[in-house]
Amino acid sequence: MAGTGLSSGPAVGRYDGPTVSAAPVSGSSPDGNGLSGSGLTALGTQIYCDLGTDCADCGSRPWFTCECDAGYEGVHCDVVSNPCDRVHCINGGECVRQGMEGSCSCLQGFTGDSCETTAPPPPPPAPIVLGEASNGEVASPGGVVYFSFAARADVSYVLETDGQENGLQDTVMTLYDAQENTLAENDDDERVSGHLDSYIEWTCPADGTYTIGVRGFGPDDLGRFTVMVAEAPSSEAGSDGVSDPCSGDGLVLQSDHGEVISYLPS
Repeated sequence: MAGTGLSSGPAVGRYDGPTVSAAPVSGSSPDGNGLSGSGLTALGTQIYCDLGTDCADCGSRPWFTCECDAGYEGVHCDVVSNPCDRVHCINGGECVRQGMEGSCSCLQGFTGDSCETTAPPPPPPAPIVLGEASNGEVASPGGVVYFSFAARADVSYVLETDGQENGLQDTVMTLYDAQENTLAENDDDERVSGHLDSYIEWTCPADGTYTIGVRGFGPDDLGRFTVMVAEAPSSEAGSDGVSDPCSGDGLVLQSDHGEVISYLPS
């Protein structure tokens, strides 16, 4: 589209004007529609614009509308639609978006594409040992596997899944409290683009036992995975184990050439 720097989404411009006595052929135009000289092609009972497939011209001309491909909307099909607008979740379920797809994340006790099915009571959550990977498997469509762990107030924890080779590659992980309220949920590990495992950083509000639910992103996503919970590294150290220059007494770095750089907290 001119002036926007964006190209329109894939679409077809379709003629929706008055019925004509004879189907126009490429290069002709029905009388009275204001499109004299425009390229038109008759395809069966429909008439399509020959000005291109992006609808940049067709969508703004009289008697024409744009048929947008999935994932696009607007007059010129240049607006990326929200896939959750096409997903209807019931029984308290919420849509989770991933790219151009959306799926329902169901409350405990429900399953199905729209959370429409009452699920049988799940087996007791498998206990997790902090710092050790626990195995799990989503073996049936829409299935959720539950784990539990003990957490202490004001301590931060890292929760992450890992899809096994030829196993469950795209997980959704949900953290619940003892009353089954959702505390956090993650679809894709946002630390790495394109990483489909799940990752949550969370600070425990009160001593107690907490539950993790792991499912596939799509209702038919099945396979094995591991889940691990560990205390988050101390705030005094960065992710690479180097002292944090913004805390404590600061940090002094010295290069091989004798230069010295000092970092002091404000």
